[in-house]
Amino acid sequence: MINALHLRKLIILFIFGQVVSLFHLTLIMIIRKSFFLFIALVALTMAANAQVSNSITRRTHKVDSNTVVKDSAGVRYSYADWHKLIITGNYTLKVINPGKDSVDEFTLMKIDEATRAMMKGFRLPTDESGYIKTGKKLELFSAKDIEGYKIRPKDLEGKVVVLNFWFIKCSLPG
Repeated sequence: MINALHLRKLIILFIFGQVVSLFHLTLIMIIRKSFFLFIALVALTMAANAQVSNSITRRTHKVDSNTVVKDSAGVRYSYADWHKLIITGNYTLKVINPGKDSVDEFTLMKIDEATRAMMKGFRLPTDESGYIKTGKKLELFSAKDIEGYKIRPKDLEGKVVVLNFWFIKCSLPG
């Protein structure tokens, strides 16, 4: 027979079980709602980002020895001629009909002083270290190159020298 104490324990266990089950159901519902809310938020964010285009389309122009370059009168220049003018820094190339997909043609244009000054402003400043200054005479050393030829400082006077120092005896970690 079930006495009152057992009945009370069964009722308490039943109620506790119902409360735990109700708690689990509530927790599952909250998680499910949160998950669907998260998915909806992600979908809305993706849709909003699809509306906005942050990309910049830039057409590049291939400039080489086959490039057609003319002056403002329509006279065509050879590569050697227009290249010499460009490297002086006094001339630039302007694209003719930039929106078309045909072969790029350029007009050779003289740069005025104001434009040249503006273009110099776009350059990055030279990275002067505390040890080597641009234009300062270096105390160079004599050495041999990788093929055994002797390098003497007096042979390099007036030339641009690029020194590439590297060390071969580096060990890999591990």
